[in-house]
Amino acid sequence: MGIIGIEEIFLDVKDLAQSVSFYNEIIGVPIAKQDKQRVYLQLEQSHVVLQLPGSGRHRGGGPMHFAFTVTEDTFDEVVARAVGAQIFTRGPM
Repeated sequence: MGIIGIEEIFLDVKDLAQSVSFYNEIIGVPIAKQDKQRVYLQLEQSHVVLQLPGSGRHRGGGPMHFAFTVTEDTFDEVVARAVGAQIFTRGPM
């Protein structure tokens, strides 16, 4: 199989600032670039684009679920930034 990973995911979001706060401040995904309608979050080998509905060339609305992989030694640190948010699980080891 020639597929080695996900290149990009576009997600329509209702509140861009709130979404950026979650992905950037809580999860820790760095912002690569942004404008008034779109924010590119850079992962090691791919990116997630948060966009206001109807503002982008990709209009699928995004998947129902996607997950990031983090190193075992940073998992607890990421979870600590989301205190009280029951959104993280450890995947298969």
